[in-house]
Amino acid sequence: MAPGDPVILTAVPDASVRGSYAEYTTVPASRVLARPAGLGVVESAAIWVACSTAYGALVEKATTRPGDHVLITAASGSVGRAAVQIANQIGAVPIAVTRHAAKEDDLLTAGAAAVVATDHADIAEAVRHHTGGNGADILLDLVWGPGLQDLVDAARPGATVIAGKKIVVTVWAVLHGSGVSGRNLSADTVAVSGSPGQTGRRLRSPPS
Repeated sequence: MAPGDPVILTAVPDASVRGSYAEYTTVPASRVLARPAGLGVVESAAIWVACSTAYGALVEKATTRPGDHVLITAASGSVGRAAVQIANQIGAVPIAVTRHAAKEDDLLTAGAAAVVATDHADIAEAVRHHTGGNGADILLDLVWGPGLQDLVDAARPGATVIAGKKIVVTVWAVLHGSGVSGRNLSADTVAVSGSPGQTGRRLRSPPS
């Protein structure tokens, strides 16, 4: 890079001190990326947080692989849309979750292989329909709350649940015959973790 080149700033350290809403600022060189040709200022300002969050969750944390069925909540938002695109780039199968059926066509156009609208469909039933009865391999929860219980019901045993890009939980006991269901979970008992022989264990402090 040379003086005058268009760039993108990644996460700014000590943002309250350095700031970024200014004509001039000083940041470490490691926080500066060359802006790709054809990417405008508005897109450049918005793309980093959404894409880095989705990439960190699906690639760095979940190690998503080609063919994985990836369930993405809040898929209409910026991070959700980025996750749909990244899943497609990997060769995975993104299943978008939205609250309103009116957004279905838009999400399919954005790259979702299937859309589950919670205003008229049950998440677990719909996901099993779209996965041949197996359940989702990766669940990216961008909402975090009571709906996590329904997501766990939609997971296959051994699936990975991610909240944002920091929490990774493996679900071994799901629904039938396990004695443990997503219905038993709450925000502080995230999911069942461990090996299949440890299906009674629940995490109260999500791992970092």
